[in-house]
Amino acid sequence: MALHWQGGRSYALKIKKNVCGKHRWTVEEDVEVLVRELARLMPDRAIAPILNRAGKVTGRQNGWTQSAVCTLRNRMGVPVYREEK
Repeated sequence: MALHWQGGRSYALKIKKNVCGKHRWTVEEDVEVLVRELARLMPDRAIAPILNRAGKVTGRQNGWTQSAVCTLRNRMGVPVYREEK
């Protein structure tokens, strides 16, 4: 990107662009893998504490809640945990 000032000076800037389909609020890929695997074994309310203990954060650098896990799981198309009877 080139920045041109009114006085005639210009500066070349390098800016990192987001990859197609990604934005700055995305979670790390290892978190997605963990949620995909854990969703087969336990409900969202049990996944959140595991991610927090592992030091994983949401895309906005917050801790995990049941609601955040549910949102991520739904966005990835992972079905909800069903207890087998």
